[in-house]
Amino acid sequence: MLIDLNIEGKTVAIFGGGEEAEFKTVKFLDAGAQVVVISKEFTKALQKLGRSEAIDLVDADTNQYKELLRVYRSSVVIVSTGDSVLDSKISAEARSLRQLVCVVDTPHLCDFNMPAIAKIGDIRVAISSGGVSPAMSSLLRKRIERTIKPEDILQVKLQRQVRFMMKKFIESPSLRKKMVYRILGDGEIRTLLRQNQYARAEARAEEMIRSEKSTSSSGA
Repeated sequence: MLIDLNIEGKTVAIFGGGEEAEFKTVKFLDAGAQVVVISKEFTKALQKLGRSEAIDLVDADTNQYKELLRVYRSSVVIVSTGDSVLDSKISAEARSLRQLVCVVDTPHLCDFNMPAIAKIGDIRVAISSGGVSPAMSSLLRKRIERTIKPEDILQVKLQRQVRFMMKKFIESPSLRKKMVYRILGDGEIRTLLRQNQYARAEARAEEMIRSEKSTSSSGA
C-alpha cells in the first residue's frame, strides 16, 4: 500500500554517510523533515549540507546505535551502513522503539519502501516496485514526468481554489463533488489552461459554481 507520509517538521535519523544516505537526505529535506545523519564518514554533499546547517551531521560510530537511537529520537530511521549484520541490528532496535524503519536494499527489514517520485509542480506520483527494482521505478518515473503537461499542473492549482469557492457557495458535499468533476471535464476550462490563461479559467470555474448555487437555491 502506498501512503503519502507527512514528514514535515519531523525528525529523520539516517545511519550511514554514503551516496545512498545522501540521496535519502535530499528526499527528506525536500519533504520538509529535520534530518540527522550519523556516521564516521560523509560524502562531500552531506558535508556541505552540514556546514550550511541544513542537516545535523553526527560524527559517531554507528555500532553505538542503541544509545544513538535514544539520543536522536526520530519518527523515521533510514539504515544504510554498508554492513548487513549491523543494518539488521539497527532495524530491530529502532522497531522496538516504535520507529518506522527503512533499510536500504533490504525490503524484508523495512516497514516501508521509498518509491520513486515523479514531481511536477504540485503533482506527485509515486512508483514502487516493492523495493525489488529501484532502477525500474526510476525509469517509470521519468516516463510519467514526460506525460504530465503544464495544463495538468494548472488544473491542480485551479482545483485548490475551487475547493475554497465551493465551500463558500455550495453547502451540499455531494453537489460539491459533482461540481469538481464538471470543472475537470469542462472543455472551455481545459482550453484556457492549455493556453496558459489561468485567470480566465478561474473566472469560468467561479461562474459555474455561482450558477450551481443559484440553481440549488431556486430548487429549494
